[in-house]
Amino acid sequence: MSAYLTIETVTAYHGARLTGTAWDAIENKEAAIMTASDYLDTHWQFIGTKQDINQEREFPRVNDYGDVFFPDRVKNAICELALIGADLIKTPEPVKKSVKVDTLAVTFDNPTDAQGNVLTKLSRIEDMLRDLLVVKKASTTTAKLVRT
Repeated sequence: MSAYLTIETVTAYHGARLTGTAWDAIENKEAAIMTASDYLDTHWQFIGTKQDINQEREFPRVNDYGDVFFPDRVKNAICELALIGADLIKTPEPVKKSVKVDTLAVTFDNPTDAQGNVLTKLSRIEDMLRDLLVVKKASTTTAKLVRT
């Protein structure tokens, strides 16, 4: 399976933005782009259908009018996801906010700053894709568990 974009394309994208230095610091750019491509395909369901039923990736797609599309917004989202890199595949650990012993109550707070930063970036990327999405496949929100 191949990634959606080349290193040159992603480097040009970030080079035109304030994220160029952060992208330059990533050691394995190919793996970051592949992870971003995989993440895009597995975490969102897009409008339209695959151009070819046997294609490995979700894009290019065909709309109801038969038009083939692979929007720049999707390519930009892949560039942004590649910058997040390995953090995409980490499971955020809940942060204990409080513990109560007598009636056994545990409350989890928001993710740590680093995890919260990833969630904020994913939310922004989802906003970029919003009108191309049918249904969101995965949630980027955290839940609270309270037992009293």
